[in-house]
Amino acid sequence: AAALRDAATHPKWRARAAVAAWTGALSARFAFLLDRDATVAPLRALAADDHAEVRDAASASLAALVASAPDSALAAQCLADATALLAAAPSNATVGAVHALGAAVLAFPYDVPPHVPTALVVLAAHSNRHRTNGHLTLADHSTHKRVHAAVKDAVKATFAEFKRTHAETWDFIKHFFTPDQHDAFADILTTGDYLV
Repeated sequence: AAALRDAATHPKWRARAAVAAWTGALSARFAFLLDRDATVAPLRALAADDHAEVRDAASASLAALVASAPDSALAAQCLADATALLAAAPSNATVGAVHALGAAVLAFPYDVPPHVPTALVVLAAHSNRHRTNGHLTLADHSTHKRVHAAVKDAVKATFAEFKRTHAETWDFIKHFFTPDQHDAFADILTTGDYLV
């Protein structure tokens, strides 16, 4: 666990991306031997990395952990963290929480577990909430724009993959969503493919 923590903070982003990908493969193969909490913490930190490649690799590894988990506690934790950050100022923690929640959605590609409808609503809320009020310094504005772009990209990618994996069965699974939930993310889900 200590080696994983150290490698997850390596100064080279390519090393961090390799650690994120390796952790996913290792955790899927040896899930019964690993301490899940010690594995998840570095991956969640990597999901908030400045480099998109690292975030994507961490998201894929988190999806493997969520899918292989015997209970839904990890998905519930991802949902709780992303929901709590809706009221917070945008930061790298927001980006990490959105990537982790996206991983919890994408962990079940052709299924709709109970957490997915709520998770999609929270992701849609994150996509639409990062608006500036015009009172930011130049450095804060730059950070805000970077975080907003990373959040929007993560949400778009999650919804595009969800749409791709559930398009054929949508008539069978749409009853898992309440009308309010469907309305909350309908604009993102029905966006034309040329915009996604």
